[in-house]
Amino acid sequence: MESSDNDFHTMLHLIEKGDFTWALFIGHIVIEKLLKAWHVQNTSDNIPPFIHDLVRLTEKGGLSLSENQKDILDTITTFNLRARYDDYKMEFHKKSTK
Repeated sequence: MESSDNDFHTMLHLIEKGDFTWALFIGHIVIEKLLKAWHVQNTSDNIPPFIHDLVRLTEKGGLSLSENQKDILDTITTFNLRARYDDYKMEFHKKSTK
């Protein structure tokens, strides 16, 4: 959770500088880390799943969400750019506005 807090502050700095693409990426990581912390604290599994899909993380952690909340997390999951191709990154960059 401490790491998530640090990343949150980094995300805010990126937003201040207008770097919305990376701010969104870091925002995804913030939420992912919090969901993994929830998973460890609320299940018998001491190791969080090695996945980045936020909805799947909530399901594995036993969180109950509305369909609207799932839709929002599905959108945020698309901000995870690490494994994306360059053409996808460029399209995402064009969409990443304040």
